[in-house]
Amino acid sequence: MGKQSRRIRQHTAPVKQQTAPVKELHLTLKLNRNDPSDMKILNTIKTSDKYKPLISEDIREPRDGERITMKDYYKFRLRRIRQKQAVLNYENITELLNAYALMKNGKIQVQSLDTYFRNFNSKTSLINFLTHLHNGNADKASHYYLKWRGIMSSFIDELLFNDCSSEYLEINGKRIDADKDEAVRLLAEQIQADVDFYTKVWRVLIGTNIPE
Repeated sequence: MGKQSRRIRQHTAPVKQQTAPVKELHLTLKLNRNDPSDMKILNTIKTSDKYKPLISEDIREPRDGERITMKDYYKFRLRRIRQKQAVLNYENITELLNAYALMKNGKIQVQSLDTYFRNFNSKTSLINFLTHLHNGNADKASHYYLKWRGIMSSFIDELLFNDCSSEYLEINGKRIDADKDEAVRLLAEQIQADVDFYTKVWRVLIGTNIPE
């Protein structure tokens, strides 16, 4: 079945999507606050800085044989997932700056950076969702969950209908060309697994059904 006849509307798990990786170079990157493109980069860096402490967060793992409640177990899992997202976000920002420096220095052809910005927005939305779900704040958790879901729904549409031949997905450590049917299939499976998990967690920590 061709891609044009398919439409998948599911909530996605965090996955890495990037343009073909560029070799990291030590280049000077001077950003001008009067340049709208530079300011977008600067604002992204400023926003990302507040998530960096999560990378080194000391998360105590339950000891073998330790009796903990389901709430405490899920909170531990959420902190672990949030930390992983912070690491992936840092890697995404590093790659963004590297690509932008290469373009500004004329080393590679100017290209769209939308993939990096979407990855940034999806990861920060997910981190905020995990934080508020962990703390039992239903209103804010719902806001960021729906925001994350919307971003990822648009991502699915892009995979199905746009030219993604220059991009790839990394799902469970497996790198797949983004324009392959296998990428959509594996992503859909990961989507459902995450939705099922967050649905269970929401019921335990919030006590209601997760928003649709």
